[in-house]
Amino acid sequence: MPSPFIHIGYALSFGTLIMVSTKGSFTAVHCLLLALNGFIGPDIGNFIAWCFSVTSPMIADKAMTWIHHSIGYVLIIAPLMSFLSSRLTRKILNWKYIKSFNTDPSNVNREQTNRTLVPLSMKDCYLLAVAGCLLHFQLDHIFEEDGQDNFYRWILSTGYFKKPMLPLSPFS
Repeated sequence: MPSPFIHIGYALSFGTLIMVSTKGSFTAVHCLLLALNGFIGPDIGNFIAWCFSVTSPMIADKAMTWIHHSIGYVLIIAPLMSFLSSRLTRKILNWKYIKSFNTDPSNVNREQTNRTLVPLSMKDCYLLAVAGCLLHFQLDHIFEEDGQDNFYRWILSTGYFKKPMLPLSPFS
């Protein structure tokens, strides 16, 4: 499994690429949430499994099986992450707006204090959580299996197989 720094760097670089290509509609908040979900991602299942491994190994095994899966993360953890992310962006933007009035009123630039920044919706945060999960799994599948998985061996192969057929062929 790649290190957490690889997951964060990959998600941040992908988010930065989207920020540049969309000319500002994908903001830094979007990019940070994408990186957070790419970092935490499905590995939260590993953490839950580690927490419950001594007291309840059955719960630990189920958490690892359900959450550390692309579909399980999307259905179980991504809605929770989207709820927390949308609340967090709302609180941060309210704090930023209120903090702008705590200075001397003569120094406040009224154009900068208007509420043009809107918090992310639950749908936006959910889609960022799913995208972070997919980015996380993209790196995990390439580096965890070391290319020994039949599907990835077929994708990354040079075209030489021991049999004359593809390894995913129903006849092999």
